Amino acid sequence: LWWGHRIPVWYRKDKVEALQESESLTLENLEAGDLHVSAEPPVDPENWIQDDDVLDTWFSSWLWPFATMQNFNKESNLVKKFYPTTDLVTGPDIIFFWVA
Repeated sequence: LWWGHRIPVWYRKDKVEALQESESLTLENLEAGDLHVSAEPPVDPENWIQDDDVLDTWFSSWLWPFATMQNFNKESNLVKKFYPTTDLVTGPDIIFFWVA
């Protein structure tokens, strides 16, 4: 069960242990074909494992307009109607730490 958008990274099955044990993933891993980074799964999904982690809940909530409105354009009438961003509604206890 995942709460949030899954991170769009896939590891090649025969490299997954080495990649997950490494301190960081690099461009060399991507160029070597050990990683697949895309919103679309690899063409041969049976050879890949998707990262189990999810994006932060607050970050995921920011993705809402992109996930629900194809061809997101901030000037479109759909965006203006359903995703107005002229108001900031938050509690005073978090405004300094999270919003400022």
